[in-house]
Amino acid sequence: MPNAPVFSTKLDQLPDTVELCLSTSCEQLGRSIASELSSEAYMVGSGGSAVVAEYAAHCRRTLGARPTIVQTPLEFVLGQEALADAAVWFFSARGDNADIEAAFNAAFTRGTKTVHVVTSNANAKLLALAGQHAGAQAHVIPVSTERDGFLATHSLVAAALMWLRASDAVSDAPIGHALLPEVRKHVLTRLSREERVHIAWKFRDLKTSDTLILLHDPRLFAAGTLIETSVWEAALCAIQRTDFRNFAHGRHVWLARRPESAFLLSLTGIETRTLWDGLQVLAPNGLRHAGFDYNNCGRFECLIALVEALVFVEAIGRAVDIDPAKPGVGRFGSGMYDDAALLDLSRRLGPAVRMKTAAVAKRDDPRLTATDYYAAEQQFRARLSTARFGGVVLDYDGTLVTTDARFDPPDREMMIQIGRLINAGVGVAISTGRGGSAGEALREAVAQQHHASIAIGYYNGAYVQMLDVDIRKTPPQANADVQSAASWLDRNRRFFTCFNIKNSGVQLTVEHRDLVNTAELVDAISTAFPMLRTVESQHSLDIVPHAACKTVVARLLAHKHSGADILCIGDSGHWRGNDHVLLGEPFGVSVHRVCDRAETCWTLFGPTLTGPAAVARILRALAPDVGGLARLDLSLLETGT
Repeated sequence: MPNAPVFSTKLDQLPDTVELCLSTSCEQLGRSIASELSSEAYMVGSGGSAVVAEYAAHCRRTLGARPTIVQTPLEFVLGQEALADAAVWFFSARGDNADIEAAFNAAFTRGTKTVHVVTSNANAKLLALAGQHAGAQAHVIPVSTERDGFLATHSLVAAALMWLRASDAVSDAPIGHALLPEVRKHVLTRLSREERVHIAWKFRDLKTSDTLILLHDPRLFAAGTLIETSVWEAALCAIQRTDFRNFAHGRHVWLARRPESAFLLSLTGIETRTLWDGLQVLAPNGLRHAGFDYNNCGRFECLIALVEALVFVEAIGRAVDIDPAKPGVGRFGSGMYDDAALLDLSRRLGPAVRMKTAAVAKRDDPRLTATDYYAAEQQFRARLSTARFGGVVLDYDGTLVTTDARFDPPDREMMIQIGRLINAGVGVAISTGRGGSAGEALREAVAQQHHASIAIGYYNGAYVQMLDVDIRKTPPQANADVQSAASWLDRNRRFFTCFNIKNSGVQLTVEHRDLVNTAELVDAISTAFPMLRTVESQHSLDIVPHAACKTVVARLLAHKHSGADILCIGDSGHWRGNDHVLLGEPFGVSVHRVCDRAETCWTLFGPTLTGPAAVARILRALAPDVGGLARLDLSLLETGT
């Protein structure tokens, strides 16, 4: 081809990359794919790498893997799901753009333990970042030419081909070495000049003023994405993409209004051939159309579809006289590509901010004003660093002890830290939804000389005694409203799968597992007994008088240490949580769930360090100051020493 477009030259050279991939081991990639099949996975990429991400997701589906989510870097950075149990794959040909770096940073902020980087650049910045994390695995894909140019070609085909081979190797019925000659035969045939000329003829009368309507089998999503993004990015013509039945639900109107400027491209599989045949019979006469079929749309056929999609792009470019590899990029384009705004955003969305914004999204209160939660977090931490604490209020279940081990005594190291604070003159109080069992466990764990110094707000603050008082011997006086509610619930057992209510006299407690629907019972109580309120812990629902509040012990400490700040720590800071009011205090810190309040109820560690482990680190970071006060050394929160 004399004076061949740059894109055509790239396709001419693709067989070299194919041969390189066929002769390179895919064992490491195969092990990684196999190890993640039982985990949910995120595939992240943009541009040509988004196509590879789609293809990789298709490979996982054919292998029977857990659900796979394909996202752009922006989608991934803004995602709110916790990723502790998910694997994340990043695809980037060069591995050095700010967007993919932003997404990489977000993965660890969101708590993932397993990250894979797939790139064709052995010197990629992303590989250097991966080397800093024990849970990151790098996969360098071989290509015969260093750079793709404007549209991905070699890096795209190489990554997909390596995924095809690795997926075959870990499947239940691998083809093995027999796969290689099939790849050579079918891929090289599609890339032959004869075949490309034949395909170009099918698109010969396409014009830049036309709209290309791309209808494809959903399993050919990667090929559809490749065609759509390439045609649009190179400004070859307008394009609309969808599947056959979604097209039938209204998108066909374009053919009624502009049949002369429409060109249909169909990509079918064995199950969708009849769908397309039915549509084609009903379509306007004389409609221009090019159709291609990919049999069972498996991993192999989808790879062929990707290769052929590049040939389609070449053919469309020839028809409209535009080189897809050199379409004439505006001078502003490189600035858009290099913009680091997403990287900056990723850095601002730290673990604590992410937990706050997730709480905002969950509550979705239309009365809430737009808030810069990054700035709010910085302000909260600044206030913590300058505060002088005269007392610390601690929740019990989920805070001093884990929910699963809530009937075990608190950790000895935790009690040593509490004793250290008391010896320094800092007040310590416990506020819990539990009754006498919490006091018994604490009396075992806390040094006896400190029992008379620790105030306990039992039953969510409905009954307050010092730790040295055994409330099983001196129980609270029963509350009449609470007892009325107990009788009403006994008559309305439809709310329960198992009627098992603990009645302390001032509080009713029911395990979540014994309820048909927690929200329904909460609504019923608020309607029938407006003088009572409900609060939730991780394991139970408590019904208490409105006057009862965990903040009562915070008030006691504030009165004892006049003018001093009080640090309040709990785990259930969400709107229905039994620590919500307590953590609404100026220095409320959550070690698990938070709410959408910007000024308080912040986590200091995010989702990766919660419960007693987080509390212990906070207590160790409290350094005694003069006058029975303590300051929180935020630098010690990072190291835990």
